Amino acid sequence: MGLENRILVQVVGRNGKQIIEGGVEVDAEATLEDLKKAIHSRNRKYYPERQRITLPLPPGQSRPTPVDEAKKLRDQLASDSPQVVFKDLGPQVSYSTLFFFEYLGPLLIYPVLYFFPQVYSYFGLPLRNSIHPVQTFALYAWCFHYAKREFETFCIHRFSHATGCLGPTLPTL
Repeated sequence: MGLENRILVQVVGRNGKQIIEGGVEVDAEATLEDLKKAIHSRNRKYYPERQRITLPLPPGQSRPTPVDEAKKLRDQLASDSPQVVFKDLGPQVSYSTLFFFEYLGPLLIYPVLYFFPQVYSYFGLPLRNSIHPVQTFALYAWCFHYAKREFETFCIHRFSHATGCLGPTLPTL
């Protein structure tokens, strides 16, 4: 495979600064996935799910054009100086993992408060002496609801994106 079958793509940030010094070299028939893997091989921090690749912003256009995943890079990039704009999306977590932990909290907290009423004394509340049948029914309904959500997360839902950004989701967990 000769050099004529390879292209050197400059990877710059939105501010114009080079992200990967010297660019990355990919096959002429490469797709967006190949470019993301090449960037990852040059900088292990930027795994493919963490990358957003767009074309340089032409004059008069306000929104960047994402690189089409189905087309070859050579068909989308300028032939004289191939360049893409890179955005780091930050640490990513799979949506299945995110929803698992989001639903696990309520699934565990209510039974702990139900079966261990001593916990109330740590918060300065009076100790509960008896359990009303409505509380037992509420426990069953609550646990069934969140167990069903856990089941749906892994067996039914198909997420349109494989991952989501970890940063904004931490406060919700």
